[in-house]
Amino acid sequence: VLVGTSSGILYAFDAAQGIKKWQFKTGNKIWSAPVVDGNTVYFGSLDHNVYAVTLDGGEELWRFQTDGAVASTPLIMNGRVYIGSFDRNFYALDADTGTEVWSAPFEAENWFWTQAVSDGDTIYAGSLDGNLYAIDADTGTAAWTSPFETGDPIVSTPALISEGVTVANDKGDIFLIRAQDGQEIRSFSAKDHIRAPLTTSPPGSVIYFTSMNHSVWAADLDDGFWKEVWCFNTKDKNTKCE
Repeated sequence: VLVGTSSGILYAFDAAQGIKKWQFKTGNKIWSAPVVDGNTVYFGSLDHNVYAVTLDGGEELWRFQTDGAVASTPLIMNGRVYIGSFDRNFYALDADTGTEVWSAPFEAENWFWTQAVSDGDTIYAGSLDGNLYAIDADTGTAAWTSPFETGDPIVSTPALISEGVTVANDKGDIFLIRAQDGQEIRSFSAKDHIRAPLTTSPPGSVIYFTSMNHSVWAADLDDGFWKEVWCFNTKDKNTKCE
């Protein structure tokens, strides 16, 4: 079990017994969730660095310094680490060496906070500037003519479904976007802030999400239409979601 802390320490615990196996100290808070790929753990720190350490002992393999805090959770794919920074840049790093493969040739208007997602060819990354960016995974160039504007900061991780890309902004608006060109198919409202990641169970068109009005939702966006599958109110389970 891997846990990052606001004291800047990443802890590794034995999952069965809870015994601490090792710890790794960074220079600032760790808000990034660690991601494991093989025998390597990847994560960011508010000390501006992206780290790779060994899973079995917590030895540092490499670090990559950005010009801003790194709160994003890394996306590991095809031997690369994809991650955004508070310096408003988005990076692809070699997973073995930490060498920069590319930095996207644009700068967002605000921080990259949330984890990016990918369909294998394109990276979809939300920013606190309210834009969803589509980036070619191989080259780092923009995959859409322009980013998709949601009108409010994106804190929640996007999700990919069979119909396209779904993304929520902090106001609670949920957008279904055509992956090929970034055009909106439809939008919906959860009527309150959405800050936790959207998620899905591919293949399919159902998304799962939570909102700050105490609700957990499952919604089917088949053919771009919203069909509520179920909703649970965590504050009062006898009250219908609104």
